[in-house]
Parts: sequence; C-alpha cells; structure tokens
Amino acid sequence: HALPGVTDEMPLGGSCAVRRAPNGELVLLVAHRNDWPESQGFRLILAERRADLSDPPCAETFSDDGAPQWVEETRTLTLFLPKGRICRLFYSSFIHPDLVHAFGVPRWTQTGAERAQAQKMAVHGAAWLVTPRRPLTLVHATQQPVCAPELIVLSASRAPGAQDADLSCRIVRLHGPSSGQVEIEAEWGEWVDDLNREGPERVIRKGQLGEIRLGENHPNTFNLGDAVDAQQVDPARPRVRGDVHAIGDARFHLIRYRARATTRFREYLPAAIHDDRELVTRLGPVATGPRLSVASETDPGAPVLPDPNGQESHTVVPASAPPDDPRVLYVLPAFRWSESASGATRQQTRLGDGLRVWLDRPWFSSGDGELLGVVIAGEGARFTDISARMQTLVTQWGLDPLWDAALPKTRISSGDFAARVHVENVRLQERPDDPAVTVVGHRVQWDAERRLWFCDLQLDPGATYMPFVRLALVRLQPHALHDAKISKVVLAEFAQVLPRRRAALTRRGATLSVSLHGPAPIAGPTKFPIDSEYTDVSFRLGEHETGLNRAELVLQTRDPAIASDLAWRDEKVLLDAPLGPGGIPVAGPLRAAALPGAASP
Repeated sequence: HALPGVTDEMPLGGSCAVRRAPNGELVLLVAHRNDWPESQGFRLILAERRADLSDPPCAETFSDDGAPQWVEETRTLTLFLPKGRICRLFYSSFIHPDLVHAFGVPRWTQTGAERAQAQKMAVHGAAWLVTPRRPLTLVHATQQPVCAPELIVLSASRAPGAQDADLSCRIVRLHGPSSGQVEIEAEWGEWVDDLNREGPERVIRKGQLGEIRLGENHPNTFNLGDAVDAQQVDPARPRVRGDVHAIGDARFHLIRYRARATTRFREYLPAAIHDDRELVTRLGPVATGPRLSVASETDPGAPVLPDPNGQESHTVVPASAPPDDPRVLYVLPAFRWSESASGATRQQTRLGDGLRVWLDRPWFSSGDGELLGVVIAGEGARFTDISARMQTLVTQWGLDPLWDAALPKTRISSGDFAARVHVENVRLQERPDDPAVTVVGHRVQWDAERRLWFCDLQLDPGATYMPFVRLALVRLQPHALHDAKISKVVLAEFAQVLPRRRAALTRRGATLSVSLHGPAPIAGPTKFPIDSEYTDVSFRLGEHETGLNRAELVLQTRDPAIASDLAWRDEKVLLDAPLGPGGIPVAGPLRAAALPGAASP
C-alpha cells in the first residue's frame, strides 16, 4: 500500500523526508542521529486521522491531508490512519551515499547504468538484496463497522416453479474498510391455513443468506452480484451464494431484508466482546420496495395490493407456481340492508345484487393476499361471441325462462362487479395459446363459526328480474410470475341474483304513506295460457292468478316485555295485491285512526 497521507516528495524535518526512489516508489527516510555507537533511532506512532461522518450515506470528510508528522526533538514519526483502514508497508535500512560503493551487489550488474540504478535504490533502502525488507502492517481496528449497511434498490426474482429467490441489489452501501463481511437477514410474516388448526394463523419466519466476505479497504458502495461472484474462485468447490434465498416454497412473500455487517477486526478483540454478536456487528435498515397495503395481523383475507399510502419496508418475492384450484362448496344469493332518513321520510333498501361463494379450506396456496377471481371473456365481451370451447371456462348470465321480464345485459365487463379489488388480463391454464381473458379479483373472508371461507360478489346484470348466473372461478395471486397468477377454472352451479327493493315511509301528522320500489317481471310462472285447463282456477281465494308479483303490507306491534325480535307480532294485513306492469301504490294514506292505539307501528 501507499504511505498514508503521502502523495509526493516532501520534507518532514531535519532527519526525515519523503523521497522518490528510481523505480517510482515514494520512500520515507529517517536518518540516525549521531554516529555509531551513539546513534539514535526513532519512535513510530500510529494515530487516528479524524473525519466528520455523515451516516447515511456513510461519507467521511477529512479536514486535513493526513500527512505524516516528524518531531525532531523527540524523534517521533506519527502516521495517521482513518478508522477501519489497514496499511501494509515494508521497512528496511538504507545505505549512506558515501558507503554505497563498498557493497558488492551493485557490481553484479552488467552495465554502468544498471550499477548506478542499483546504488541509487540502495541509498533509498529499496534494494532488497542489499538491505532485506520486512513487512509492517498498520491497523486502525474498530469494534464494530463504522456505518450500518444499506441495501439500496433491492429486488427479488424467481424462475418458474423455483423455491429459491435470487436477490439483485445495484447498490450495497456500508463502510467497506471496517466491514469484513456482510450477510443478508430475512424476516417475514405469512398466513397459514393448517387443517389441523381451528383456523388460519399468522406465522413469523426468519432466514439468513450466505456470508459475503469483503477484501481489505473495500469500497463503500458495490453491486451485490459482483461481490458474490468475486468469492467463487474455485468452480469445483463453489461457496454458498449470499444473494440466493432458499425459501423452501413457491408462494408469494413480502420479506423484510436487512444487511448485517461484521467488523473486520474481530480477532483483535477480547473474548467477552468477540463472542457477542451484537457488539461486533451493525444491522442495517429494512430494504424498501413498492408501497402496498400489507396483510393485517387480524384479517387473514385482506388483499395485498398497490397503495400510495401503504407500507414500503419490504421486498416482493413473487409466487413462482400457480395456486391450487378453489374448492367451491356452493353459491347462494346474498343481500345487504341500508337505511337513510331525510326530513319526514325514512327509507330502507335491500340490496339484492349479491352472491356469496362458500369455499372449503385451506386457503393461501400461493401466499398472502390470495383472491377469488371471476373469469370473464373480456372487457365488454358479448355473450353471443363466446366460442363453444370457452363456454365452460368463463362467467355467463341469462334470463330466468320462468319470468317474462326485461333482458339482462348482453355484455360483461369488470365494472359489473362492484366489490372487485383487482383486475388482471391473463391466459387460462386450460387454453394457454388462446387470447387472454379478464379475471376480476375479490377478497375472501373467514367465518370462524363455520370454519369456512366465503367471498361476497356484487353483480350488475342489468334491469332484469332474478337472472341466472354461472360463475367461472379461479384463485388469483396478483404477485406472481405472469404464467402463475391463476389456478385452473372451477365452474360453479347456477345461482340467481335477487332483485333490489326500496321501501319509503313518509309521515305527515297522523298520516303514513308507504311506497315500494324495484324491478318486477311482466308475468311469472303462475300465469296460465288461455287454453290452459286451469284458466278458471284460482290458487288464491277470490282472485285468478295473473302471474304478477304480489306485495303485502303488514302492520306489526311490539311487546315491550320481550327484549328480542320475537317481540314483534302481526296485527293486520293492510294490503295484499298484485303489482301491475306499470306498478301500483302499495298503500294509500294510512290514518292513525286505523292503527291500534295501544302500540306504535
């Protein structure tokens, strides 16, 4: 190595100077004081070259040039070395110019020019045959690396089906001189749906990659792959790579990777410090990745999707294998209730545009954030354009033939699924050479009482009445290799979507007005043709069936002595009538006098 703080020839004092040898090397010469036998040597002092440190980005700023200092009175030579540096030098005696002609080695040369060169080298102490040299190692040891290591721009990739993850980091930043090795530590949480357990559980896992050794006075920034490749010196005995994470499965993971650097000078430390890992290492911050909504610790079905306000202290390790097929048990109509009030009017709405898909365990075959996907032929695809070979692989809906009602939509798109959380265009495993289909992802939820998974879908098949829907379902993993995002298609049984209903009640003084809104068919299955043998037969007292829907308005009262919904009982049927094609008022004004005085409606 070069002399610390020396860049050119310089005088340091009466007996000390830096000179350039004939071979171009800079040599620091210290002459003896007095003649033999009263000659005196000198004392060598190694001191710290102080620096201002900014961390991050682990940058040292020196206020001086670090040049050696010579004190003639005390004959001390001070060399300055920054923290963590190792300086390997040679030292030897040098020959007085008046005595160099007495040595025979320069005379072994063949020409006068070579002899003069050898004599000049001996005068500078650089002729090892005349004055043999010995090594001198200067070390500024530190108990820990000067800075904590950082993984900047870290990403993970996988081959199809691979259970390992290959890490790539363009910039690893640390204090290279004081860091003898660096290793990457991994920690991640994941949901596990073990059939031997009562339900899904959150599990924390940890891992550590192979160590990456760094050379002396290593630069502060480097490429991770280059540092790992530099260790592979013997192809017959390859070292464990420090940029390959052996996870052991092909699922998607959000992993918190951190670099841990170990001091280069562990061997110089006492055993009490040497054996304590925390005293000789520094652990860096978690490498950052894309901002995502991270799976909740208490919500196992929460999706993991891009979110500008989400967390970024993680690295995405994509799933490398397709998820398992969903285990669909059954599909049932579902509805939700909502209430609103404005002035004297109260409204209650039953949103009947839903289907609930019940799913058997286990879930998370491809990792956290696994979704239930509804496969449709494409955005705005016509049902009439679906080929015969795709009929059993995509979702379709149609009119219930028992009802004479408005036709449902003839096109389907992802916008028809209001509860969607993610949309992907992918190729089906069953038809890898066909054009891509659209998969509309929905989150799943856990029912602890039934110990089953379910997924609520909201559909908009149009202004029709109780259409049939046949769902084509897959598992969808948004964070997977492109050909591993979805499972094979599972075709569900036919299900019907219930109509939406809105009831409005307005009170003006002692008068209540009630109205009912929602789609209704023109005719239904109880309307008989003219030549039917049941033309003159009524299935209800006093009326012939018309096939129209019927509306019934019932007055109920509540028993204050009973604290449950069972306290309500029917008092009177206020209206029971069919609904005409144009709709009729469910009830005219109801006056308070018509209501039982002992109870409130």
